[in-house]
Amino acid sequence: DYYSVSVFASDLAGETTSAPLFEQSHLESTQIKIPLGFFQSGRYLVQVQGFTLETKDSTQVIGYIGNSYLQYQQLEYIQLLSPANEVVFEGLEAMRKGVPLRYKTRNKPEVAEFQLLKRESDGLHEVTKESVRSDSFVAKKLQAGSYFWRVQGKLADFDISSLDTWSFTVLPVPPLPPVVIILPIEGMVFGAKELRTNRNIEFSWLPVPDSNRYRLSIYPEAIAPRSSYIFENITENSFILTDLSVLSRGNNTIQVEALYIEETGEIERSGIPVKRTITIDLPPVKPAQSQTGSTLYGR
Repeated sequence: DYYSVSVFASDLAGETTSAPLFEQSHLESTQIKIPLGFFQSGRYLVQVQGFTLETKDSTQVIGYIGNSYLQYQQLEYIQLLSPANEVVFEGLEAMRKGVPLRYKTRNKPEVAEFQLLKRESDGLHEVTKESVRSDSFVAKKLQAGSYFWRVQGKLADFDISSLDTWSFTVLPVPPLPPVVIILPIEGMVFGAKELRTNRNIEFSWLPVPDSNRYRLSIYPEAIAPRSSYIFENITENSFILTDLSVLSRGNNTIQVEALYIEETGEIERSGIPVKRTITIDLPPVKPAQSQTGSTLYGR
């Protein structure tokens, strides 16, 4: 005629709580919906017992208790774990090692999607969106700026995405120290005599720690601020300029800066550029003159 349903918390050994966490008596239907929202994740014992009503012909009949165990896993939202909110990273560390992002949850999502945004002058822009099956992801090659991240995830079609969005800051990569130029000296003048005896010009400087390349640029006064010559694959702390045609009469600005270039060819660090001025002092070119006069006739 009716049923009684009780739910007890249980451990693996079968020990239960003395009082039921949920109880419904005088249930006439053979099914019931139990609100599990306030239940903690764990193992539970469900007991069902049937009863008949007392009549004039019979007394009340109490049935045997039926037991059933169930394992309940309460879904929890993804929680961001590291890096801590608003942490600051050195630019070189973020460039070389990347920034590891990690979350935690009691119920692992089927697929987690890390979303990383960067603040620009016109708002937030997506940097990366990476789907992984682990609880971590390393964001690599991050430029200086402010970043925001969160994790999206689903489990059995339930959205368990993180409710929070955390941020971190990457500082600019510090420049390499300026080079100390040895040759040529500031204001050095190269005249016709020097250029006739030596058809090249030597540039040299002291080595810069943590650099593996150098960039040499020449800015002739005649075409400034454009450069007539840029070479950035110099591996030694010296360079011999053999093509003097890149220089012009008058002042020429020489700029040298240290670089660190990765194996991929990308410039990881640039140095503070150092400038030096040299002068090419050549007499003006005389116009050609005819030995037979200024007017020529011919067929």
